[in-house]
Amino acid sequence: MRQRSSEYIVKTSEEVHDEGHVTIIRAQSGLASTYRLMSHFLDTQQLYVRLDDVCKRILGPSHPATLANQHNHAVLVTYQGQYKMGEEMLREIIGYQEVLGKEHPDYLKSSGELADNLLLQGRLLEA
Repeated sequence: MRQRSSEYIVKTSEEVHDEGHVTIIRAQSGLASTYRLMSHFLDTQQLYVRLDDVCKRILGPSHPATLANQHNHAVLVTYQGQYKMGEEMLREIIGYQEVLGKEHPDYLKSSGELADNLLLQGRLLEA
């Protein structure tokens, strides 16, 4: 039921708005979260890749929506065992978030995910 609702919201948003409109991005992000909760990881991965492209191209690489999507994508690939890819993505995100300050919630969240990623790789001293 939730999946159909999320897919309907995306479809309707795409009919009303142009590509890259924040409403579509939010709807697709919500659908990706629904897929993830349902353990549909391939669908989630494909949607995050598509969102990464749209967000970077239209909003720019440092836009909060772009970084939030990349963060969710990095967490997904990390927990799928793709540690190096997740680490690289998180380091890139943190690079953009440094301008926010090291006490900013988004910076802290991404730094914590990077530490988790490094721990999963057995790199305790770096975490």
